[in-house]
Parts: sequence; C-alpha cells; structure tokens
Amino acid sequence: TGDPRNCSQESDSQGRPLALPSPRLVSRTVHLITDTPGEVSGLLMQFGQFVDHDVTGTSSTRGISGAIMCCDQQGPLHEACLPIDVPPGDTHYTDKRCINFVRSLHATDNSNVTLVPRQQRNEVTSYLDGSVVYGSSDEHVAKLRSFKGGELTSSGNDMLPLAADGSCMAKDGLCLTSGDARVNEVPGLGALHIIFHRQHNLLARQLAAIFPRDVTASTSVVDEAIFQTARRILGAQLQHVVYTEWLPLVLGPFATQHYDLSRGRHLYDVHRDPSVANVFAAAAFRFGHSLVPDWLTVGKDRIPLHSTFSDPGLARHNMDDLLVGLLQSAAQTRDQFFVTSIRNRLFEPAPRRGLDLVAMNIQRGRDHGLPPYQSWREACGLSPVQGFNDSVLGSAGPALREVYMSVEDIDLFTGAMSERPLGGAVVGETLACLIGRQFADLKHGDRFFYETSGPEGFTEGQLQYIRQTTMAGLICANTHSISSVQANAFLKPSARNPTVSCSQRKSPISLHAWKDDLIRLVHTLQFSGR
Repeated sequence: TGDPRNCSQESDSQGRPLALPSPRLVSRTVHLITDTPGEVSGLLMQFGQFVDHDVTGTSSTRGISGAIMCCDQQGPLHEACLPIDVPPGDTHYTDKRCINFVRSLHATDNSNVTLVPRQQRNEVTSYLDGSVVYGSSDEHVAKLRSFKGGELTSSGNDMLPLAADGSCMAKDGLCLTSGDARVNEVPGLGALHIIFHRQHNLLARQLAAIFPRDVTASTSVVDEAIFQTARRILGAQLQHVVYTEWLPLVLGPFATQHYDLSRGRHLYDVHRDPSVANVFAAAAFRFGHSLVPDWLTVGKDRIPLHSTFSDPGLARHNMDDLLVGLLQSAAQTRDQFFVTSIRNRLFEPAPRRGLDLVAMNIQRGRDHGLPPYQSWREACGLSPVQGFNDSVLGSAGPALREVYMSVEDIDLFTGAMSERPLGGAVVGETLACLIGRQFADLKHGDRFFYETSGPEGFTEGQLQYIRQTTMAGLICANTHSISSVQANAFLKPSARNPTVSCSQRKSPISLHAWKDDLIRLVHTLQFSGR
C-alpha cells in the first residue's frame, strides 16, 4: 500500500490496532543526549556521509509553490504531510507540538504512474562511482568541467566553484557547488568534496604530462580523454579507500570476511542487483548520525556544530585546520545516544526551532513502510529478540519498554542503534548484515568495480597504482599546510597508529600504466567524430 507504517502489533480491547509511539517520544526516551567519545576519528564519521551521498539521494515531495509546511498551516494538510507529534512535557520544544515532516517523493513507472506498493526514487547513481564528485547526469558533470586539460572547474586556490544560488547560509552568500547538492550541509563534508575535486585535477595534470606529443588530436578530444581517464581512476581510488580502510572498521573483521568484502580480484556477477536497498538508505546507513560530535575543533577554536549547518565558510577558509580537527579528535561512540546538535538543533534557524534528526530517521522508516526491527533480524538470519531484557538490546531495554508495547513494534533504526557493537566493529550485528549485504551488492554487481576481472577491469600495473591509495595520502596530496597524518586516517593517532610525515610517504608509482589507454581513447573519440 501507499500508507506509512503507523500501527502497533498490539490491539485495544475492541481489537483495533494501536498507534505506534511518537518518534519524538522515542527519541527523547531512548536516544538520550550524551557525550561519549569513541575510538575512531572524526574523519570516519565525516567520510561516511560523503560515501552515503555517493550512493543514496531520496527527495522529499514538494508542493506547487515549493516546500510543504505541515505544522503551521490552517485547514487540511497536504497529502504528503506526515508530521511528527511533540508530546506534552517536552523540555526542549516547550511551545511546539509538531515537527515538520514531508513524505519522500514516490517513484513512478515510465508512464509516470505511481508504483504500487509505494516505492521511493534514488536521485543519484547507486554505484559507488564518484557521482558525489561528478554528478549523476551528463548535464550535471558538464556544468562542473572546465573543458581544458581534463580538469574540473575551480575557483581560487583550486577550490570548488562558488555560486550565489541560495543553496546555503554562507555569510557572503557564496555556496560550494559539486557533484552533489548536499555539499554545503556541514563544513567537514565540504572539505572532503574539495579533497576529491583537487585529486581529480591532480590526476588530470599528471595524465596530461604523460600524453604523447606525437599523437595528433584536437584539444577537445585530448581534454575528453584525460577527463574520462582521471574520472575512472578517481572512482577506483574512492572504492579502494572505502573497501580497504573505512568499511573494515565499520563492519569489523567477521562481517568483512562473511560478506566477501576483502580486497582481491573477483568476477562480475550478472545476477547481482547493485541498486540501493530501501532499508539501507532509509535506516541502516544512518548509523553515522550517532558518531557526530557536538563540537568541531578548528585550530585553537571549538565551534558548536549546530552553528555551522549549511554554512561552507569553514571549508572554504579553514579547510586544513578543519581536517586536522577531524583527524585528531574522536567521533562519538556508535550507540543509541546522540548529541544535542543532532537530536534538537539540526538546521536550527532560531532557538528551539531546530529539527530532531533521530525522530526524523524513525519517521522516515515508517514513511517508507520499513518492517520493524524484529523482521530485519529474521531476514538476516539472526535470533529474534525475546523481550526487552534481551542482552542484544544492551542497556536500552528499560527505555524501549517505556515507549513500545512490544518488542515486535520496535522501529529498525532504534533497535539496530541499541545493539552492542560486534568485536572490532563500529556497528552491531543487524547493521553489519544490512550494510554488509549492500556493499557486497555494490562490489559484485558492478561490472566496472576496480577489482573486477575481465576486459573492463584495470591491468595489474594500474591496480598497483590504485592500491597504493590511502585516505591519509589523499589528504597529504591535496592540502597546503598539513604536514603529517596518522597511518589510518579513520582511527585516532596512537602508538599503534602513528602519524607519518607527508614527505616520508611513498610516492605513488607513475600514471604511465594508463598511457596506452589514453591513446586508445583518443582514437576512439576521433573515430566517433568527437
């Protein structure tokens, strides 16, 4: 059906299903505000958002005249409204009884008929392909290209292009533009966009340097060949960092091996569906919201996160200091707890007028019709939760009992976030299953994945270059004042993860392994009339 999930498994005395608890009530009862630094660096949290924006993008329904308001309107609500009730006694929203929430845009078939049951659209390419850098359409990428030497357009100091388009809240009105419209959401995200933007241009310049001078071709053909080659290399470098550095920390060694996510050549599986599962986008991959700290360390300053939402100023003017703060500070522990910037002050335009991202995550799962937590444990082959005292739920049992009538009612996001982490992992067993399966699909169902064997794959010489990529190396190569980075940028610096001077890092082997590819691509483009 097109209806959201809003009924309990329990019924009243007359057999009528009871309503599920308000997501805001669940948020303030189960997902308390705490400050519990963990073992991973702030960069692991921030990179997760960057990866998320490469593979998921769900749009909210919009009205004829723009944004839909579900709390302040007189008369009947818009059909896409699914407002979140604020129960009495809320100590933060003291004069507010409703949090605005609009349902995700429904998907349609080729005849523009709404799919039944209701399904949501992914507005970006589901492949882990660097669309966050380049965009998900030819039109988008064309707006980002300089069409000179295969490079992307830059503003001063090799920064992202700027536009006064109203997409952010910058003090000077200038917003970053990149392959994904969410680039301005938080400064750390903007900084990673800049790192990968610069990396593309660095690759383009290096490819231009090895392009044979005795090959006759127009400037536009050479530009196209260099651009497409650099884009392919960058996509492979992104995949390599995700699968060899970031994902093993998130999933832990058992799930990494269980879902066949370790590095190495493999065959493309034509039967594997690489599209992004609804449960991944609407719930499982939102685990990173628990990792977000309440403060950003930028040089000697500690800046409240809520004051930086939608303002790219720090990314534009203090990017290196911002990245150092993410590298050296800890992300929060992944658990059922969150910081106030996430639970009360998201995109806050005025005091006590921010959003509750936790409540919105719960409501988004209901909007998309996701089955409850217990159903996903069954789908993953995990033992069912026997009651609120089940050890799987850790310390959250009493709080869950306070708001849910039955363990069968627990929302997936809330239940999965309550689980204890697996050994050596950030996430618990249900999230490890849902995230592990998704990244297995993205790996084995992608004919152009960087370690796929076959004619579309990279040569061994090219793979040797790609496999030298590390997140630390990318930061060293694409910042101006950062002189050292710990070996694994996603873990805090320590005796086991020491900082290494950027000057001492092994320089990547030459891009000469792509010289023949460049020549063949130029000839192909010439033959096609480009």
